Amino acid sequence: MPLRNTSQHNSLCRQRGSGTVLIATVMLVLAVVAGVAFTLTSWTACLHRARNAADLAALAGASAYQAGLPACKAVTNSAKVNRATVTDCQIRSNSIDFMVQVTVSVPLHPKLPFGSNFATAISKAGAIG
Repeated sequence: MPLRNTSQHNSLCRQRGSGTVLIATVMLVLAVVAGVAFTLTSWTACLHRARNAADLAALAGASAYQAGLPACKAVTNSAKVNRATVTDCQIRSNSIDFMVQVTVSVPLHPKLPFGSNFATAISKAGAIG
């Protein structure tokens, strides 16, 4: 019967469970990376939704203004349909040209623990020249 080297045996015993710790650490890192990726993707989608809502609201306001209707009311209605809130509506016009500038905000999901919890976008539309 061959004799075992006790120093090798002790070294192997001390390493028992190290694979479990390694796998647990890797899984934790992957979960954190997935959470960060999900959050950034969600915030990007909210920003795109805010930009789209602002563009559509500005176009609705310009169209209403050109038809002689209240532009900011059309802006508010359009933003509401697109689940956004109008934070500013300005109409600039002279005898020939006009421009509707709209600022809208959309809530961020998931919310930030600090700072603003809204994605904001500005858009302009009108007839120039």
